[in-house]
Amino acid sequence: MPAVPAAAPVAEPEKPVLPKIDPPSALDTLQPRSAVHVRPADTIPPVNIQESLLHKVPGIKFNKSLARFANMIGLTNAVPVTFDLDALAEAGVTLRDPVTIDAKNVTLTEVLACALGPRGLIAVEHGGQLLVTTDVRHKNLATARDYDISDLAGSDPATVVKLVTTLVEPTSWAAQGGEGVANVTGGKLNIRHTAEMQAAVTGFLDRLRVARHLSIKNTVAKPPRNVSRSTAARQKLDGAVTINFSNSAPLGQVLSKLEEVAEVQLPADGVALAAAGRFAGSQATVAVSDRPLRDALDQALNPLGLAWRAFDETTVQITSQQVVDQHGELEVYSAAPYIKAGVQPAALIERLRNEVSPTRWQSAGGAGALVYDEPSQSLFVWQSQPVQRQVEAWLVNPATK
Repeated sequence: MPAVPAAAPVAEPEKPVLPKIDPPSALDTLQPRSAVHVRPADTIPPVNIQESLLHKVPGIKFNKSLARFANMIGLTNAVPVTFDLDALAEAGVTLRDPVTIDAKNVTLTEVLACALGPRGLIAVEHGGQLLVTTDVRHKNLATARDYDISDLAGSDPATVVKLVTTLVEPTSWAAQGGEGVANVTGGKLNIRHTAEMQAAVTGFLDRLRVARHLSIKNTVAKPPRNVSRSTAARQKLDGAVTINFSNSAPLGQVLSKLEEVAEVQLPADGVALAAAGRFAGSQATVAVSDRPLRDALDQALNPLGLAWRAFDETTVQITSQQVVDQHGELEVYSAAPYIKAGVQPAALIERLRNEVSPTRWQSAGGAGALVYDEPSQSLFVWQSQPVQRQVEAWLVNPATK
C-alpha cells in the first residue's frame, strides 16, 4: 500500500496587529490582587434602631458636613448610618454639604428629618443600618417613561434599545429574565422599569450624548462624567499618606484618620460590611509611610474581606470585596486613536475580550458587555470596577500586552 503523504500543517490565523499609539494620557496598570488570608467574621452587636429613633435628645447644636453628621449620629446614638451614594448624586447632594441644627428636646427621628428633609433625603432602616436615600429610591416602584431619542436614533431607533438593554444593568431586562421592558413607540424610547433603573437609563443616554458631542436633554443635578470613576479619583488614590495603626484599632477610627490625612471622604457601605461580617468596630491594622492612599486602604481592608470603590473625585466607598467584584458600572473610553490608525473595531474588541479578564464577558458566560459606538468612536463597557481599571490600562497601549 503506497505511503500517504503527511498533510501540510495548517497555519493558525494571526491575531490582528494593533499599532503602538501614544495615548492622550498615561494610565497605570492594574496590579493583580495578592492572596490575602481573610479573618473569620466578627460578631456584630445588635442595634434596636426603632428604639433609638424614639430616643429624646436634650439638646443638639451642629454645624458641620453631612458626613460628619452621620458620624455624630453613629457615635452618640450607637446607630450605624449608611449613605446611598447614587441616590445622593441624583438629588444633587454631596457628603461635604453643610448641616446646621440647633434644637432641644427632640427625638432622633426629628433630628434626622431636620438634617435630611431640606435636601430631599430620608433615613430608613435597612439591613441593620439607617440608610440615607431618597423616597423615590426607597420605594423603587416600576413606572413607564418615554425618552426623546430623536438626536440619538437616526433612522433606526431599535439601535438605542439594543444599547440600553446591553449596557444598563443587562440582567435586569426581560430578555435576560429581568423585569425591565424597553421598546420604541412613536419614535420615542419607552422604558418600563424601577425608579433606580429609570435613573440609570437617563444617565446612560446623557453619557451617550456627551460621547457624541450632543447637547444633554435631561435635567440632571450634575453633568455626566467624561472620565471613568477610577480616573476621577486618581489624584486622591495616588496621593501619599503616612499612617501607623500597627496595633489594631476599630475600622471606623482607621478610616477617620485616613480621611483626615488624605482629605478624602471614605463612607462605608454598612449593609455590605454587615453581610461580610464586619462593622465599624472590626479591628484593622495599617502602617504605611509616604505610600499611595490605595495601598493603605488595601492593607487595612483586604484582611477583612473588604475593598474600596472609587465613586467621584473626592469620594471612595468602603464595601465588601464581593460587592466590588460583582457590582457592574458603565464606563466610556475613546477608541478614536486606534480607529484613526486603521484598527478595525471588531479586531480591537476581540483582542480586549481575549486579553482582559476573558471569563468576565457575556460572550464567555460572564456579565460584562462591550459595545463600539461608531458615531462617537467610543467603547462603552459594562463591567466591575476592577475589570474597568484593567480595560482602561489595556487601552493605553494594547500592542504591548
